[in-house]
Amino acid sequence: MSAGAGSLGLILGGVLTSGVSWRWVLFINVPIGLAVIVLAPRFVTEPPRRAGRLDLPGALLSTIGLASLIYGFIRIGAGTSGVGEIVGIFLAAVVLLSLFVVVELRSSTPLLPLHLILERTRGLIYLVLLCISAAVFGMFFFVSQYAQEGLHYSALTTGLAFLPLTAAIFGLSRIMSRVLARTGPYPPLLCGTALIAGSLLWLSQT
Repeated sequence: MSAGAGSLGLILGGVLTSGVSWRWVLFINVPIGLAVIVLAPRFVTEPPRRAGRLDLPGALLSTIGLASLIYGFIRIGAGTSGVGEIVGIFLAAVVLLSLFVVVELRSSTPLLPLHLILERTRGLIYLVLLCISAAVFGMFFFVSQYAQEGLHYSALTTGLAFLPLTAAIFGLSRIMSRVLARTGPYPPLLCGTALIAGSLLWLSQT
C-alpha cells in the first residue's frame, strides 16, 4: 500500500503542480479526509473500547515540541533569523520534549509507552526506522530539486522518475516476509541500512 500510494502520490502531485498549483497538493487532502470521515463508520468495525483516558498533556507537549523543533530548522534554512532567536526556539523544543518524557513516565495511559523504546531489540529497530524515514524524506526532497533544477524535468516527469524506486519497494515487500522468516530481522536490517547509507553517499555527489 505504501509503495502504491507513493507512486500515485508522486505522479498526481506532479500533475497538480504542473497543471494547477502546488497548493492543490495540500487542498486535495480535504475531500479525501471528508470521504474517510463519512465512509469509515460504514466499512470499519469499531474495536472494543478500553478503560483509560486520552493523554492530552502528552499530545500537546509532543505536538508543540516537535513543531518548535521543525520550525527551528525552517528558520535556519530561511537564513533571516538571528542566533539568539534560533537558540531560543531550539531551547523551547528541548524543554517541551523533556516535559513530554516526564509526563509519559507518570501517565497511567501514556501516548507513547516508553518501555517500548527502552526494550533493546524493539528500540534499536525504532531508531533505525527513524533514521531511514529521515533519509528517505530527505532523498525525495533533494532528488526532486535536482531533477527539476539540475536536469530541468517538469514536476510530472520528476514524479514518473521515482517509479523505479516505488516499484522496487513494492516488489521487495512481497518477498521480505519469507526472507525474515528464514533469516530473522537482523541480517535484512543491517544489509538494508548499509545499502541506504552507501546510496546516500553516492547521491551526495550530485
